[in-house]
Amino acid sequence: QHHLLGLEMKKKRSAQQHSTPVADKKGKISQSSVVQAYVWGFNVDHQLGVDVVPQDGKVCNKEEEVDGVQSGVPLLLHFPETVSIKNISLGSRHSLCLTSEGKIYSWGWGATGQLGQNDLSTRETPTLVSYFESKSVASISAGGCHSGCITDASEIYTWGLNTYGQLGLGKAAMDDGIVPYPQQVMFENGQALLGQKLSCGGLHSAVLSSGQVYCFGRADSGQLGIGDAWLQQGKAFLDGAATSNMETELGVPAPVLVTGVSNVKHVVTGAFHTAAITQDGALYTWGKEDYGMLGVPNQDLLKDGVWRPHHVPKPEALKTSIFLSVACGGWHTA
Repeated sequence: QHHLLGLEMKKKRSAQQHSTPVADKKGKISQSSVVQAYVWGFNVDHQLGVDVVPQDGKVCNKEEEVDGVQSGVPLLLHFPETVSIKNISLGSRHSLCLTSEGKIYSWGWGATGQLGQNDLSTRETPTLVSYFESKSVASISAGGCHSGCITDASEIYTWGLNTYGQLGLGKAAMDDGIVPYPQQVMFENGQALLGQKLSCGGLHSAVLSSGQVYCFGRADSGQLGIGDAWLQQGKAFLDGAATSNMETELGVPAPVLVTGVSNVKHVVTGAFHTAAITQDGALYTWGKEDYGMLGVPNQDLLKDGVWRPHHVPKPEALKTSIFLSVACGGWHTA
């Protein structure tokens, strides 16, 4: 419902549904450049991080008519200090920004702790996530109502809504429901999960670690890719409010290895499904199959279900090609 655009401003010293191109006129970034962000779209929860000024010049805010709290043209995003933007990630109603110095700013709706500010307040403008002032962050990911990042040391931190264990912090944190500040993701044995990529989906998350994929969070649609044995083995835990609907409301609160796909170079999550690309260019998907979003023939799904990774066959015209990248939306894949 909102968009961000990164543009390079050369030699300047001042400061889903998702768009983040970053380049100058020649498509290059120089050392003297400052990369800035432009935002547009829906802003009822301040997810744009700016005041929206419609054509009549009136500034809209949250208290006014919802239909008017939006911008159809890109607006410059201002920060409290001069920063150069490395990456931007957009959640359902909140936004994250990673600077070239490895710091995180967050803004927008914060009622589930997804801003990492150690409270449940909304931020109208970009606000530094102070937890990482002494750490350098390499990548960020904003999910539906949760967030996460990976540091330069490959440590994984998550925060926000945790009703299905989508933060990967274990059963105790899942009972809390909301974690408003960053915490490091660990295996059940207390060992840290180190990774090269984190993708926060609607209510689940995936981590790429040395060619393997680990998932955690909501599991009822097969989006974790770990099979359905955990239903009988008690590996998933109720979110507390769904004790009468066990099979449909279970989640997995700690990282679990996804078998059936290895040597992975890229993983991404959608609202209810997950996709991965291997080093040799093969594409795998798993999770909810509504509207054909897994890209897998029906006979394969009828045979194996949606609980494990499926190899996505290539169209005849692309038999000699390889997959380079993949993106998952709410109900579609590209």
